Parts: sequence; structure tokens; C-alpha cells
Amino acid sequence: MGVKIQGTAISKIEKLKAGLTKEKTDPIVAQVAFRTHAALVMKTPKGFTGQTRRDWNVFKRTKGGGYLVTNQSKVMFFLEKGTKAHGPANKKYLYIPLHRSAALSGWHSGLTRGEDYYLTKKVGGIKAMKIVATQRVLTRSMMQTQMRRYIKQLIAS
Repeated sequence: MGVKIQGTAISKIEKLKAGLTKEKTDPIVAQVAFRTHAALVMKTPKGFTGQTRRDWNVFKRTKGGGYLVTNQSKVMFFLEKGTKAHGPANKKYLYIPLHRSAALSGWHSGLTRGEDYYLTKKVGGIKAMKIVATQRVLTRSMMQTQMRRYIKQLIAS
């Protein structure tokens, strides 16, 4: 009876060994990466253009395996980390557009002050949203759950 129990334990270990290779676990990691991508896109504010949302990308790493979910936008850095209150660096006033077309075109004489834009000496900072920091915790938990499910499936089969 002891030999049969050892035989089943050894066969389950062999199944685990065969099932926990990079090739076998890659679809699980990819699924978690794309779920993370979707969550980050939904949590990122649209702003005037929605470009910050569109800048999220998923890349498969060539060395070491895994996936990288990234946003190279400068705006995303400021949303994640926040900014301090500040004034203009080189001019007397800061140009603040009030709608998308004023933001995309920049200032020109066809714009109406108060309707399309306003000028100010100082602006308050952006509060840090910590979108990525919060998602890291959720992604780690999602990955652990998916891998536990996969390992239980391997052992049961």
C-alpha cells in the first residue's frame, strides 16, 4: 500500500514539473498582463484627448520571460506621482485651456479669454492618483490566484 501512495505522489510531482515550464505558464501570465492593461486603461482619466489612456502598452519580454505593462506618457508620470503648486517658468502667466480644441491648438488670436482659456499666475498641484501602485497589488493577487488554480488543476489531473 505504501508503494502505491509513493507512486501517485511521484507522478503528481512529475506532472507539476512538466506543467510549470515557461511555455506552459505563459498563457496564464499573458492573461493576467492583459487584464492588468484593461484595468489600468479604465482607471486612467481621459483628460482632453484620451491620449494618456491610449499610451498603455503590453510588451512580451524577450529575456527572462513575462510581460511588461507600460505607459511612456509624461502626463501619466504626473498623474501617478502628483505635482506641487507652481507658477509659470518663463512667462508672466500660465495658459489654461478650458476645452479640447483650445488645448490642441494652443493660444491664438481667435480664442476668447474666459470662454476658451484663462491666464493665471499660479496653479495648484495635481494630487497623486497612484493608479499603478494600487494596480500592482491587485495584479500580484490576480497572478497568485490564477497560478494556484492552475497548480490545483495539474495535481487533480
